[in-house]
Amino acid sequence: MSNELLKREVISKRQRFLDFIKGHGNHLGHKSFEFAARKDWKITEDDTGSKEASFEELQDHILDEAKSDHGIRTSFPENPEYSTH
Repeated sequence: MSNELLKREVISKRQRFLDFIKGHGNHLGHKSFEFAARKDWKITEDDTGSKEASFEELQDHILDEAKSDHGIRTSFPENPEYSTH
C-alpha cells in the first residue's frame, strides 16, 4: 500500500520510512535507526547522513532482525535476559 501512496505522491519516501519504523515498535525501530546510521542514510531533516536510504534494504534488514530475535526467544524462552521486549 505504501508503494501506491508513494507513486501517487501522497506520501514522501521519508514519510514511508518513518511510518515503517514507527510501526515496528521500540526494539526494531531502534535497530532500524542504528542500521540507517551505519549506512550513512539521511532519514530525517536533522540526520547527518549523506546517502539516500533504501527502503527495500531496510525491510530486508528488519526481517532478518525479527527472525534473529524470534530465534533467541525460542532458544531461551525462560530467560528474561534474552527477551526483546
